Order: sequence, then C-alpha cells, then structure tokens
Amino acid sequence: MENNSESGFISHTFEDTLLDVPVTFFLLKMKECLFIWVGDQGNFDSLAVAMNT
Repeated sequence: MENNSESGFISHTFEDTLLDVPVTFFLLKMKECLFIWVGDQGNFDSLAVAMNT
C-alpha cells in the first residue's frame, strides 16, 4: 500500500485470477472518496472522466 500523506492519497494494487483470467484491482482512497477499479489489463484505457456528483 502506498501512502502519500502530503496529498492525502492512499493507493493499493493487487492481482488475482477469476475464472482463469488474470485481473488487476486498484484502490485509491482520497479525502471522503474511494475509487475502485477492476480490469483484465493493468491500465485505465477505458476511463475517461471521474467526477464527484
């Protein structure tokens, strides 16, 4: 787990296998917010915008 106390961001990345497919999990904790990403490629290729509504 990576903790950047200056920015208040804490991140955690791990991999597992689901139904014989390697899957990457990425968690990002921010002030009053939690972002969870799950994908079969280790990048955010399909993530365009994330915003608080």
